[in-house]
Amino acid sequence: MQFLQAVVVASLENANTVMIKSVGGNHDFDLAYMFMLWVKERFQQAQVDVNNKYRTAYLLGHVLISIQHGDVNKRNPGQTLASEQRHLWGIASTTEIHVGHLHFEKTEDKQGVVIRQFSTPKKTDEWEEMNGFVGANKLMYALEYSDDRLKVEHFI
Repeated sequence: MQFLQAVVVASLENANTVMIKSVGGNHDFDLAYMFMLWVKERFQQAQVDVNNKYRTAYLLGHVLISIQHGDVNKRNPGQTLASEQRHLWGIASTTEIHVGHLHFEKTEDKQGVVIRQFSTPKKTDEWEEMNGFVGANKLMYALEYSDDRLKVEHFI
């Protein structure tokens, strides 16, 4: 809560619009949903998307970004995005899907859809240690976009 508060307060002080989005995953639907209710109540000046869905999408200029936990919809996430978000897909000049779940980072282009898989920035827990997820980078990213594509990737 303290970390998110620091990020959101700095964002509200430096941006015209602040959007906060989240999606559920294989181990955090209930807790994530309740946390987002707190976020919406705490930061009423931000646009907070409280949902309990597997994925969501939005336009940032002409960049279509989908957020997915990454535990489901693995076979063809780009096609699912195109089908579910036809109106946004038609406007976008660049399309990205941001996922986590697998505890390591990877970026790949699947027929023009850039899939960015982010590692988890938290300390290795017992489950990760048991399953060998011990060597991944523990990074967070701030991605800066122009109107139509990724401009800068900041490592936090």
